[in-house]
Amino acid sequence: MTLVTTATFIDTKTAPVTQAIRLFRRHWVAIPLILLAFAGAWLLVYADGGTKYAHLHAIYFPILLAAFRYDEIGGFTAGLVGMILMGPLMPLDVAAGELQPTANWLFRGLYLCAIGVIIGLLNRLVLRGREERFRLANYDASTELPLAAPLRRHIREVLEAKGGSTGGHAVIHLSLTNGDNIHSSFGVDAYEMLMRSCAQRIGGSIPEGGFLARGGQSRFLCFLINTTEDAAVAVGRDLQAALRAPLDMGGLPALVDCEIGIATYPEHGADPEELLRASFAAIARAGQAPNRTVHLFDSEQDGAQRDNLRLLSELRGAIDERRLIFHAQPKFGADGSLWGAELLVRWPHPAGGFIMPGRFIPLAEQSRMIFDVTRLCFEAARDHMAQIREMTPRAGLHFSVNISGSDLSDPRFPEMLHDAFGDDPADLALLELEITETAIIEDLERLIPVLERVRETGVRIAIDDFGTGYSSLTYLKKIPADTLKIDQSFVRGVLESERDAILVRRTIQLGKDLGMDIVAEGVETQEIADWLVANGCDRLQGYFFSKPLPAPEWRELAADRVRRLTPDFTASE
Repeated sequence: MTLVTTATFIDTKTAPVTQAIRLFRRHWVAIPLILLAFAGAWLLVYADGGTKYAHLHAIYFPILLAAFRYDEIGGFTAGLVGMILMGPLMPLDVAAGELQPTANWLFRGLYLCAIGVIIGLLNRLVLRGREERFRLANYDASTELPLAAPLRRHIREVLEAKGGSTGGHAVIHLSLTNGDNIHSSFGVDAYEMLMRSCAQRIGGSIPEGGFLARGGQSRFLCFLINTTEDAAVAVGRDLQAALRAPLDMGGLPALVDCEIGIATYPEHGADPEELLRASFAAIARAGQAPNRTVHLFDSEQDGAQRDNLRLLSELRGAIDERRLIFHAQPKFGADGSLWGAELLVRWPHPAGGFIMPGRFIPLAEQSRMIFDVTRLCFEAARDHMAQIREMTPRAGLHFSVNISGSDLSDPRFPEMLHDAFGDDPADLALLELEITETAIIEDLERLIPVLERVRETGVRIAIDDFGTGYSSLTYLKKIPADTLKIDQSFVRGVLESERDAILVRRTIQLGKDLGMDIVAEGVETQEIADWLVANGCDRLQGYFFSKPLPAPEWRELAADRVRRLTPDFTASE
């Protein structure tokens, strides 16, 4: 591993003044310059007529130079030299040949030495503070490794070096997966000791010429020169192996695992910023892998991630501008009567066409924007209820809204429900919340009381997509639900697959024994509808009856049903 000094981090592309200061720090430049300044000051004072004239003050210039370069020792030494040059070696008046009184030049010498020492001391204190600020800004205090900014400068110098190697380079981004756990369990001191131990192990596994830096909390960055993708991946695996050996944490062995992302030059970036960004993207993908593999940057995956970020930004605008719309897919009772509808969100994109929920809802859940989407859906359900009530107060059409576990875990959820529907029991009784088991499985015990409180207000709870994910009798026992909704993947196969038919039949019977209504989604043929009704299904939903309808078409269908009160569908004999 390359040993890096502070001087390595001084940017050679800075202003000319900085370059001049760097040059002045060299002895072979500073000493001749100081001597030249002394000679110039002596000649100037002598030519002007002696020490009794104003140019005597020129002697301060070389003293200041010496103090700036060599601190107190340099200032004091230069003061002594100045005392001699402007003392016995310099007349008081050159023209008259008058010498200086001894006391005069001795006292002047004391002043010159004092000024040199004071300036040198102040300069050292200022430089020490500057170096400390530089160290804090560029080095990690715990591991004494350089931070990301010096790494960027180092990478830029390597890439821009003339006559350098034409081979490839690589950035290895390493993140300790359990560093935060050790920090919270053992405290700051143990965590910092862990970071130092990891830095030593990583440094010992990096090839010669590599550059190791601290990349942030529990992160390290390695820059390898003259390498290939395969070689960089091999180094990454070596790093994982080196860190997996137990570390001594005050007598307690600590096991460390890590995720590694790799970006290579020039394939994944032509400058330090692009390379580091690519390494961050690669390690994000590595964290999603089940076996924490060493992950090489993938431009296609990166493009998809950028598209997701762009889509999230556009979704935020669509929510704020209320450009999301909600289609209603009718639900029918087993007798053919219109029971209500499920509200399904649609996003009309300015670029043309609709973006379907499967594309943006998962992103909204990850970013917590799903709460705002649900709020708009509640408002749409409230508006539909008001419109149906205007047609006939006794229509009693229900509206189902899909909610996520993130909605239920948000402390604002009860307030959002109240803002949309108030305390009107009539409206709340017509609202049904559909939630999948997978949405609440990670926090089941905490979210079940929330569902119970919501149910106490009169709102119906439906278990959506039953049969997929983590379906089990335990969840049927614990989740306070009124409705069991059988997933379409089983419904569509009841006529072709005896196994599907048995599963759906038993699910219907199980739900009814638990006092639940049974809804089948994905009904696409008359024959499937007949089979479901014959086996006790309470409600049906699917393209056989209707696709999701825009609000005007839904209102027209609902109004027609309310007027005629005659179902279009009845189960065939």
